[in-house]
Amino acid sequence: MLHLSARADPAAPDVWGCLIYASNSTAPVQTPGRLNRYDKKLEQETGFSSLQTLGENQAQFTGGHSGVLTFPGDLRIAVTSISRSPDGKILVGLELFRGEKQLLLTQARLNQGSPLFIRGPAWRQGELIIAVVVGS
Repeated sequence: MLHLSARADPAAPDVWGCLIYASNSTAPVQTPGRLNRYDKKLEQETGFSSLQTLGENQAQFTGGHSGVLTFPGDLRIAVTSISRSPDGKILVGLELFRGEKQLLLTQARLNQGSPLFIRGPAWRQGELIIAVVVGS
């Protein structure tokens, strides 16, 4: 369910997500434009020098409806709530699923337009990372 307090923007918020494969391959970095300024930070935090986008998804949420961002590999993020805290941060309720199995249930505090990175499992010679951004 989507909850927006009186402090929320009148327009329904958009939520964008991306599935990234991080590795040390020699393939060129292919991160989406929304994440370009985070390339170096991701490299420092993960230890992987190559980032490849495996899938992107975006949804706009209207009052009373939760939304789902789907990705390859039967991964999906259910955005269960969005609200503003008194300090202006955005509170986002998230559930991560692979198939029908819930892998994560959390609430995150974000700045509008700043990504939340969810480090996933090891995959091939690297790791999967999901990025979620609320607003532009």
